[in-house]
Amino acid sequence: MWLVRFVTLAFCLLLTAALLAEGFTTRVRFQQGSSGARLQGALARGEESTYILGAAGGQTMAVTISSVEGNAVFHIIGSSAKPLAGAEPGKDATRWQGQVQRDGDYRVVVGATRGGAEYTLQISIK
Repeated sequence: MWLVRFVTLAFCLLLTAALLAEGFTTRVRFQQGSSGARLQGALARGEESTYILGAAGGQTMAVTISSVEGNAVFHIIGSSAKPLAGAEPGKDATRWQGQVQRDGDYRVVVGATRGGAEYTLQISIK
């Protein structure tokens, strides 16, 4: 039992450290009548920026990122604080689509594979 608690605590600490990394955190709000948002940003080397958005279980979320140098990537942390399959940290995702399983907040964490990055992030929920 202590091992499960230790692993859970370690995971929570790593997640917290990732969310507090340099960069910014912002809540995404879609314009009335829209199911998506197009966001632009820039990162310095080693920074991550986090976008938080709410979704209902059963909705389909699609995320795409592009950058001039092709080095902007993301990962998605689900409402259960676990990464979504196919968009886990280290997968260097540039495109993801899937059905979310739970109501709650989802975090799209943007980073760069090398150097800094200027990017365009497209998120939709339907």
